[in-house]
Amino acid sequence: LGFWYPELSLGFVTPVNFNIHHCTGIYFLEALCIASAIHKFKSYLSTSTAVIFTDSEDTVDMFNSFHTTPFYNPILTSAVDETIVHSCDIHVLHVEGIKNKVADALSCGQFHCACQF
Repeated sequence: LGFWYPELSLGFVTPVNFNIHHCTGIYFLEALCIASAIHKFKSYLSTSTAVIFTDSEDTVDMFNSFHTTPFYNPILTSAVDETIVHSCDIHVLHVEGIKNKVADALSCGQFHCACQF
């Protein structure tokens, strides 16, 4: 999983353990990735509006409705707290992974491809 900031040409990735417990799964990792992006770039987002694209429709729903199960509440509330403290407006939108070429390349570990876009 990874995220990137186009204006800075800066990306972050982490290896994923695909043996993760079934209760967490990819939804947990996608939500954590979005929250991590908000935490990492909060100083750039201060008093502005930003859009975060993800290929996870469930994660889009969670961040746009501010509704999730109790297990995911800490992730959601930590991200929302950052947006409140830094007066930023975050929109989470769906995009097919294949159309988000840099994020797709980062998540597949194809760093040489990510640098080409």
